[in-house]
Amino acid sequence: MREGVVRVLVFGLVQTPVMIVLALVAALLIDAATSRFSRFFRLAAFVPYAVPVVIGTLMWGFLYSDSVGPFAWTGIDFTSTGTVLASLGNIVTWQWAGYNMIVLYAALQGLPRETYESARIDGASEVQIALRIKTPMISSALVLATLFTIMGTLQFFTEPLILQPLNPGAITTHYTPNIYAYQQAFSFQQYNYSAAISFLLGAVVFVGSYIFLFATRKRSALQ
Repeated sequence: MREGVVRVLVFGLVQTPVMIVLALVAALLIDAATSRFSRFFRLAAFVPYAVPVVIGTLMWGFLYSDSVGPFAWTGIDFTSTGTVLASLGNIVTWQWAGYNMIVLYAALQGLPRETYESARIDGASEVQIALRIKTPMISSALVLATLFTIMGTLQFFTEPLILQPLNPGAITTHYTPNIYAYQQAFSFQQYNYSAAISFLLGAVVFVGSYIFLFATRKRSALQ
């Protein structure tokens, strides 16, 4: 289980910033777009979130297949021990980046447009407006999206469980703490032990979320 805890921590430290940056960039680009296609791009970015996690993971499992998948010609085993964590990170990012993008985009829509016009009159470029005006003004939404992502990372379960049959040697029964608790309950009938692990994981999620909110309270309106 110790390996699973370390794996989830490493996964969260890498995947969380990547997802938030991608969601922020997408939200800023869509907010800056003035064409009639902006609504299409917004919908296209959000569609993966509407796909059930199980269905989305099965879709990516087909794409990752080294026998029938479209990337089989590359010779890369996307479910091997060395690559499966990155493959899972790709699935999670694809699934949830659109949700975070909508959260950030909604915050951007609530900002006063007069601020942008004043910045343009002062000679600010669109990139400077995005980085120095828009991004700081939606810090609360960024904190909220990051918090959701951290909580989701600590609940990492469905994606590796669905992909496990593709390579049981790479995705083991203790690949993440949640999978370990699940296996203890439903494979070994250790219900009391599994319940204890579950309560411990719940406490970790609560404490981790509180620490993050406490550390970012001065940069956001979330208290």
